[in-house]
Amino acid sequence: MLQLIRIGGYSTPKLAEKLRVSIPTVSRDVTALRQRGHAIRSMRTDEGWSFVLDQKKPPNVIRMTNPQLKVAQG
Repeated sequence: MLQLIRIGGYSTPKLAEKLRVSIPTVSRDVTALRQRGHAIRSMRTDEGWSFVLDQKKPPNVIRMTNPQLKVAQG
């Protein structure tokens, strides 16, 4: 999904059709991607609304040191 949003021009219904999932599934997945720090926004075009990924804003990344990774992995 993120790759298609990166390409641009996909609305919620178009993503659902392309990925063969429901419209609510696309909405949930876009929300989850946004919560993970991907700068996905909606843009109005002549054809309607489509998703755009702001390439200038990097996603939130959590960096961990080796000791922190070992603790997180158990």
